[in-house]
Amino acid sequence: MSTEKQRTLIGVLFTGFLVLTMGIVLYVSLPVVHPLLGPIPPCDTPPQSYDLVETIQAGPLLLNATAYSTGVIPHQGPITFLLSLMINITNTGNTSVGNFQSIKMSIYTTDSILFYTFSLRPDWNATILAGETVVLNYMNEPTRIETPVRPWEVYGRVLVTFDINESAIVTTPLIQNISAVE
Repeated sequence: MSTEKQRTLIGVLFTGFLVLTMGIVLYVSLPVVHPLLGPIPPCDTPPQSYDLVETIQAGPLLLNATAYSTGVIPHQGPITFLLSLMINITNTGNTSVGNFQSIKMSIYTTDSILFYTFSLRPDWNATILAGETVVLNYMNEPTRIETPVRPWEVYGRVLVTFDINESAIVTTPLIQNISAVE
């Protein structure tokens, strides 16, 4: 894939609030700590492999996603979680596909227990030209999650939308690199 055909977007998840002080408006941006949206349903058959990437067809688009995480699972207290998500998109059609957005991602254990859901929506809409391949990259801020779930083996479900009313759910293979702390 040539560099002309690959564009990368790094979306960092933030929320913010406005403060009005003596006629001056300030925008304060904070990392997202709590899920912003309801979860995407789990798979009927969760992935069992770290290496098998599932590609789906949604209209003229071929889509797949992979994710890697770093984090620590202490014996007590919150889990610190950092996720890197890559969504690969190939437009196999004869026309451009517009308004492509990755909306949210839910992370599940292989027993289909919800671990976490967070927003992926950056202020950017991708247009994928006919025959073009685009790779979108997302990374969240390190997030501390209070949960009874110990995410030893997890996978992601990503909701994407495109054109006017098209949507699809892409499933990642198992996500690597979450470890315990003694």
